Amino acid sequence: MTGAVVTRVNAHTAMAIPMMGYILALAFPIYVNIYKRDNMDLHRNTEVNVKAPSAKELELEGGPIATNVEVVETQNTERA
Repeated sequence: MTGAVVTRVNAHTAMAIPMMGYILALAFPIYVNIYKRDNMDLHRNTEVNVKAPSAKELELEGGPIATNVEVVETQNTERA
């Protein structure tokens, strides 16, 4: 998009496009923290990824829990 504007007008005007993106990236968190604080604070009451899953939850997600796992060691072969 910026390249198309540069060919049509000068580079200073074309740099307004990325500058608008930077300004929006700066302004959006301020907007959310000031005007949408109540909506964002509702998400704090969740326990997703905060507590460790129980053994039953792990079993339901990935099948049986492997308790007897055999460790296989590889032989170290020397190369000439």
